[in-house]
Amino acid sequence: NPIELLNQKLVLFRSNSSASAANDNDDEDDKNCNELWTCLDDRCSHRFAPLSEGRVVPKVPLPTSNGTTASCGSSSCGFAIQCAYHGWEFDGNGQCTKIPQAPNHKPQRQHVQSYPTQVRGGMVFVWSDPDSYEDLGKYIDIPIDPVVEAACQLKGVEVACFMRDLPYGYELLGENLLDLSHLPFSHHSVGYLSRDLGGPLPFQMLKDSQKSQDGPLYEVEMEHAERYDP
Repeated sequence: NPIELLNQKLVLFRSNSSASAANDNDDEDDKNCNELWTCLDDRCSHRFAPLSEGRVVPKVPLPTSNGTTASCGSSSCGFAIQCAYHGWEFDGNGQCTKIPQAPNHKPQRQHVQSYPTQVRGGMVFVWSDPDSYEDLGKYIDIPIDPVVEAACQLKGVEVACFMRDLPYGYELLGENLLDLSHLPFSHHSVGYLSRDLGGPLPFQMLKDSQKSQDGPLYEVEMEHAERYDP
């Protein structure tokens, strides 16, 4: 499936090359393998078919100037994304590495725009302006909660981190944030939450005169929080 950034459809996949060179990965799971997160425009340069409907395949090294195939090395092998329409393949830098209909042709201008990525706390961040990445993007510190990074290092990215987009308004969000009793069950294994902590949660809704100085829309006070707060 495609992802969307600033109303632009993109595709993410793992390769051994990317627009951000070392990929700036801080996650141990990514450092221990040669694969890097790659982000490309979700549009094949041939007939503009969405690359997200294709598949990831072993990368075929480009032919050299004398017509031979390059040996497998850190920059020549890995994975590419194959377009589902005509089978054209693109590596992590967006370079076309294979045209099945012209096997002896060395692609030069049939590239796809690639975007620099960074991985922090088990999440992939995409820099949407490739031209400014070297001078600006790579120096910007991504504000990740240390708790998230610690959880990823402790439990692994696949266990500690996930994300879902839920279509609801702020009214339901406010109600959800007040409903502390769902935490041990809906968020089991997130941080120190566990289903075993499920139980009664005695609290009272605060009046406007009792709320904090910043005046939140909703605020409650847990009774005997040291005993009941999960």
